[in-house]
Amino acid sequence: MKKSRLQNYVCVQVCISLLLICVCCAGKSEKHMKEENDVGEVGETTGDVKLDEKGVEIIDLGSNYKLSNEPFPMSEIVDASDVQYIKLETTDDALLPLLGQMKVVDDQIFLTEPYAFQYVYQFNKNGKFINRIGKIGQGPGEYKLAMGFTVDDTSVYLPIIDANYMYVYDRNGNYERKIEGCLYTQSLTSRNDKLILARGQHCYNQDIFSFLIFDKTGKLEYKHKPEVSNGLINQNRWSFSYQTTPITQTKEHILLFEIVDNYIYEVTDQLHRPYYKIDMGAYAMPLKYISKTSVDKKDYFRYFSLIGLFETSNDILFRIGYGYEFSDNCIARFNKQSKKVQFWKQPEYLGEKQNDILYNDIDGGPSYVIRNNLDDPNYLYVLIYPHMAEKYLEKWRDKTVKYPEKRAELCKLLSQMQEEDNPILVLYKKK
Repeated sequence: MKKSRLQNYVCVQVCISLLLICVCCAGKSEKHMKEENDVGEVGETTGDVKLDEKGVEIIDLGSNYKLSNEPFPMSEIVDASDVQYIKLETTDDALLPLLGQMKVVDDQIFLTEPYAFQYVYQFNKNGKFINRIGKIGQGPGEYKLAMGFTVDDTSVYLPIIDANYMYVYDRNGNYERKIEGCLYTQSLTSRNDKLILARGQHCYNQDIFSFLIFDKTGKLEYKHKPEVSNGLINQNRWSFSYQTTPITQTKEHILLFEIVDNYIYEVTDQLHRPYYKIDMGAYAMPLKYISKTSVDKKDYFRYFSLIGLFETSNDILFRIGYGYEFSDNCIARFNKQSKKVQFWKQPEYLGEKQNDILYNDIDGGPSYVIRNNLDDPNYLYVLIYPHMAEKYLEKWRDKTVKYPEKRAELCKLLSQMQEEDNPILVLYKKK
């Protein structure tokens, strides 16, 4: 009996010891794995996640500015196996001198000109022109200029410039109705049964907002006003203008940067919340420059100005402009898994300065430019106009690319372009 009790006691002690060893080993393993994940390459920033006072993750751009000497190839942010070359049909009703925004919906492509525009142009995936949506005039459903647009399963939505409303058309271009309360919107998207609108540059008096959420009947459900100090508002002015809201989207959500409080907000049809805090350190722009109420031009160019966003499943890219070495723009890249930050400055290629930083290593065509309005959630795009074709054919034909068969397909299309043709639209699938 005594022997049995002794054996039981020994067994219990052994089990307790083994359990303690397992717990310790698990803790060490977890810590070791974390230390391994915190190890970054030279010239990059990585480490523990830093949170602000609200518990929002901080992306430190200000103290980590250091230009990378490595190229930034486009193949790192797009799926090179999914590239589509679309020659847009040229008709009298669809002549596109420039392209501002693009959305792909139900195998149809909707395009507008940049900034203020008159029409939304509708093509199919083969490039055949379908329709021109919108109507110029002063009657019901008519306007002078629109800015921003979106498309859902049945309708096309156009915010009207110099008005406090948007017009809604069916996909055949017939006017349906008007939605009130769209204050100086530049970017617009449709998410399930909601419309999400991002502020443009202008704000009236104290009516400051970052984004609005409507239901599709036109009822305003939420208006986000950033936390601001009184120094942002000049009481002696009826209105003021400040930086356009950089914005991007994926299938999951929208990311929107508010320069007033330096937060990136996540917005869907179900939620809206601070997602990242951007720390620009000594490069942070003072409020008086944001509202342009008192600007010393020499001083103004000392600061970062975030003028574009682009998100993939792994990265967030920031297009940064202004200020001494920033005057030609640079890109900051934040990896969401490793927390690494890298910077690139605008390069020069073959003696010709480009308007972008990403190097097109896929087909040798033009590179993607990170914009400040809503992009398509699935694709990034570039355009090649007839006057550009000769440059790509003659000067860049021998450019080293990863996919020569795609370059051959592109070169064939370029060689067939005529002077009055609409551009070739190239769609790259986002990673």
